[in-house]
Amino acid sequence: MWANCTQTDEKRRTKLLQSIRLVDRLLEDRFQAFRTLVNALYEANRTLAGALVFPHYSPVELRFSKRDLQTAEGVVKYVRSLRDKLETHISRYLRRQVSLEQKSSELLKRLTEADLLPQRLEGRIETRRYNILVKRVRDFWISYLLRDLYKFTLPLSTFELWMYRGKQIGVIYVTETYPRLHGKLVFPTSVVLDDTKSSDFCSIYEYSDGKKLYVHEPRLEDFEDEFVDAVVRGYMELRRIRRAYFVNLASLRELVCFYLKISAHTFELHLNHIYRLNLAGGLRIRISLEVDKLPEETNAVYVKQEPVMVDGSYRNIIAIDIAKGEYQREQVDEASQGYA
Repeated sequence: MWANCTQTDEKRRTKLLQSIRLVDRLLEDRFQAFRTLVNALYEANRTLAGALVFPHYSPVELRFSKRDLQTAEGVVKYVRSLRDKLETHISRYLRRQVSLEQKSSELLKRLTEADLLPQRLEGRIETRRYNILVKRVRDFWISYLLRDLYKFTLPLSTFELWMYRGKQIGVIYVTETYPRLHGKLVFPTSVVLDDTKSSDFCSIYEYSDGKKLYVHEPRLEDFEDEFVDAVVRGYMELRRIRRAYFVNLASLRELVCFYLKISAHTFELHLNHIYRLNLAGGLRIRISLEVDKLPEETNAVYVKQEPVMVDGSYRNIIAIDIAKGEYQREQVDEASQGYA
């Protein structure tokens, strides 16, 4: 049975989310897909509360140009370079030591069998097949991570369909633009339990066996200090990366949502709440928000970030003045841990 969550100042957007959840009730009645997916995430990586990483690097990110991939030799070098990167990321993020040499050879064999890779190293590759080849390489490694490392039995296409559907209703968070990570980050923002006494969780579905699907949606007033701390922590991390006073607001959202395990919708509600306090002078930090974009951002960005609406309009960059003495250095330095 779907429950009504506490109404907030953002009534229109909240009602829209609730309407989407009502539609998804029919899907959960039939498939229990969200229950299965959320539980599988926790099972796949208990160390990091169900967070899964799918690192992938385009040729450009590994300093391979399109011209470099016009020969079989160039593709082989790219695949090997990518293999080394993946091994490093798996070791860092998943605490696992794996050798991908055999899988890398399997990938090259598949590309050859698909007539995307000439058997001779000096063999030429048509430029028009570049995007197809790169996508095949990307999908191969994501499927490997999903199936072999995370032990999901779902096909990649099915997994991604339900994953993004879960993000839409706030039970799972998915991003391909997490700072300092080339790839996809997935983590649950919900949990399946018999019951909880915490007011931070909202029950949105009850199963026939009595268990419920709870989404992490803390109340504005109860969560204010913790949310502000996370915003400052994320802002300081991005300042270290960008070396600039203003930072990308969408990137800050990705960090804060991971820190607190909340949805993008919940982030937006809480940001609007503290921004209004900021305008009224009732906040211990000062927030400046602008619609401008950072100089390095262009229309050619490969993965577009969803905008953040604050005070009725979309904002792109944020700056924060921290009151002297409010935050100890060790608090903001926490941003260097985990996926940061």
